[in-house]
Amino acid sequence: MTKLVELSNSAEVHVRSRVPGIVNPIFNLYKQPTIVNSVGTVRRMRADLGEGTSLSFSHTVNEGDKRLLIVTFSTQNDCTISTVNWNGTSLTNLVRIQGSTNIANSVWYLINPEVGTYNISFTMNIESYGVAGAICFSNVNQSIPFESYTTAMVNQGTSTPTITVNNSTSTNLVFGCMAHNGRFLQNSSYDMDQLYRDSHAGNSWEWTNAAASKDGDSGGVTFGWDIEMSYDNTQSAIIAMPLRR
Repeated sequence: MTKLVELSNSAEVHVRSRVPGIVNPIFNLYKQPTIVNSVGTVRRMRADLGEGTSLSFSHTVNEGDKRLLIVTFSTQNDCTISTVNWNGTSLTNLVRIQGSTNIANSVWYLINPEVGTYNISFTMNIESYGVAGAICFSNVNQSIPFESYTTAMVNQGTSTPTITVNNSTSTNLVFGCMAHNGRFLQNSSYDMDQLYRDSHAGNSWEWTNAAASKDGDSGGVTFGWDIEMSYDNTQSAIIAMPLRR
C-alpha cells in the first residue's frame, strides 16, 4: 500500500513505497505562473526634453525558477520600437498594435533573464511621448511562454475600456496591458492585480501605460481600466495573453 507525501509548494509529487529508501516519482505538478518576480518599474518618454531616440531605465529581476521578463510601451502611433535589451541581451517583440489617434502599444519579452539590477535599454525611430513599463514573472514555460494573445482598440466615449481573453484555464496567469492617450487611469473597478501604472502630459495628450494580471478561467477573463476623463478622439490600445506554466 502506498502513501502520498504531503503536498507543498514544490513542483513534484512523489509516492513513497513501503520499501525503505525508495521514492517513486509518478507525476509532476507545475506551479501556476502566479509569482510576480519583480516590482514593476516605468520610464516616461518626453520628446519635448530632447532625450533622443535611445533611452533606458533600471529594473531588478530576482531569483526564481523559469523567469520571463515583459516590457510594454505606450507611444505615439508613428513611433516604433526597433530594439529592446536587458543587460545587453535582446528581447523579442511579441505584438504591436496602433490606433488612428496617436497611440500605439507593444509588448516585448525575454525568457530566462539574468538575475540582478540592470538597465532596460530601447531604441525608437523618432523621439516620442509615452511610457515604458517592465515586470518579471516566475514559473513560466521556457519553450512557449504565451498562449495566443488578444487585442482590442477601444474608441473613447466609454469610461472603462475592457478586453476579454477566452483562451485561458485555471493553470494560466493572464497578463494584460493598456496604452491610452487620454487622462490618467484610476484604480480599476475590475478585480485584477495592478502591476504598474503611470502617465504624464505632453503635446496636448496624456500618455498612459498600465499592466495587470488575473488568474486564468476557461469561462473568460476580462480586464478593465477606469478612465478619469475621456474624449471622443482618444483611444485605448489593449493587449492580453495567458502565460503558460
